[in-house]
Amino acid sequence: MSASSFDYGVSIRLSRIFNEKSGRSVVVALDHGIALGVITGLENLGERLEQVMSGRPEGVLLNPGAIRRYGHLLIGRSSPAAILAVDFPMFHRYPGGGTMDGQVPTISAEEAARLGADMVKICMIFGQEKTSRQIMNFEFVARTIEKCHRIGLPVMVEPTTWGLGMAGQENKDASLLAGMARMAFEIGADVVKSDFPNDPCEMEKIAEACPVPIVLLGGSKSPDTETMLRDVLVCMQRGAVGVTFGRNVWQHPEPQKMIRAIQSIVHDEDLETALQILK
Repeated sequence: MSASSFDYGVSIRLSRIFNEKSGRSVVVALDHGIALGVITGLENLGERLEQVMSGRPEGVLLNPGAIRRYGHLLIGRSSPAAILAVDFPMFHRYPGGGTMDGQVPTISAEEAARLGADMVKICMIFGQEKTSRQIMNFEFVARTIEKCHRIGLPVMVEPTTWGLGMAGQENKDASLLAGMARMAFEIGADVVKSDFPNDPCEMEKIAEACPVPIVLLGGSKSPDTETMLRDVLVCMQRGAVGVTFGRNVWQHPEPQKMIRAIQSIVHDEDLETALQILK
């Protein structure tokens, strides 16, 4: 990552997240519990985090409670960067209740920095049924970015189509993803976390629309690992600079191997080595 001419705090922290040689990044997301409760593969978060750490990804994405409890695992020069989710978005069923439409902050920018975050992550939620809620979300994202930048914290924005007004509609159209990524950049994101387009070859359209680095989210676990890795390769060749994967890593029987396989794709664009690692 090249240094910013106006904010070295943000630039220095960003440099911890992206590989010095490739300029790319493999981040493992373990923040699912705040919305889904106990999820298969994350029943024992501490144990799974230790396994992920042994795979040496560039970063891990955690919630505040997790970094408070397991932050000691992130100490050391060779440890992954700490990315902290700072909001609680609920647009689906949650344990013990129905579907809730809302989003609240979970931690302040100052507390995130105190806990050692190298970057924070926040959701920018499109397709909300009520205009007032949509406005509140955009304002929340903009205000969070301002507060984080004030203390030198970079911000990853995840544009989503979780709004109840978009339920059942196609949400991986490249033009839609490109528009959402551009809006996330325009509002101040340092990194944009985007979904895969339906056709990975159209990743170029999203990357061209967004001047800041784009990393891919993994979503549900892919039933076909080789196809997933091929799609990642195509996206890397067309402008993406990394991934932020959760279930495709820690729901794999050997998370460490999956991390190394994905790194072969992301950093070296080497599918053959990736498949050999998994064999």
